[in-house]
Amino acid sequence: GSSTDGTVSTSNVTLKSGTVTNVFGGGNSASVGTANVTLDGITIDTIHGGSRSSGNTTNTNVVLKSGTATNVYGGGYDVGVTNAKVTAQGATVTTIYGGNHGGTGDGGETTNSTVNINSSKVTNVYGGNMGRGTTKHTTINISGASTITGKLYGGGYRSAIAKSGDTGSTTINITGGTISRDIYGGSEDSVVYGNTNINIGKDAVTDS
Repeated sequence: GSSTDGTVSTSNVTLKSGTVTNVFGGGNSASVGTANVTLDGITIDTIHGGSRSSGNTTNTNVVLKSGTATNVYGGGYDVGVTNAKVTAQGATVTTIYGGNHGGTGDGGETTNSTVNINSSKVTNVYGGNMGRGTTKHTTINISGASTITGKLYGGGYRSAIAKSGDTGSTTINITGGTISRDIYGGSEDSVVYGNTNINIGKDAVTDS
């Protein structure tokens, strides 16, 4: 995306080679319509689907095909996304957050977040934000030969789902894979203003 000024309709970032620490699909304090980030073979510390600090992104698509990532966010750093999506299709990931990375600001708001995990190894999965801000609606879909060895929360980490008087929801659908620990529909160390849903087996519907 752009740096500071301007708006980009579509951005595409593909990570196939080299050494990279942090990637933003969105702009540096600038807006993006649709941001696409694909991890395809390298090792990286942090991926943000959205922008840094300011400049909302309408749609983010983070696809984790192969390689290794430490932290992956469907949203931006301290700034919101309307529709955030992270799809793990074979990469090894330590922690996935469907929403934003809350920094020193208010964390921003993600309206809808979707995390699809299909035949991937992930340690921790959160449907919402990390640290600050809110996510209104979250969905986590787990299928295939996936392995979740750590925490699984439909909500965020120290970040609420929706707001009082403006409710939201979390949904976890599991049709395959191995979940090594407990499953929580809510947030870790925060609250859910709305409903939590966990569907396992034949009642679950996934789009991964």
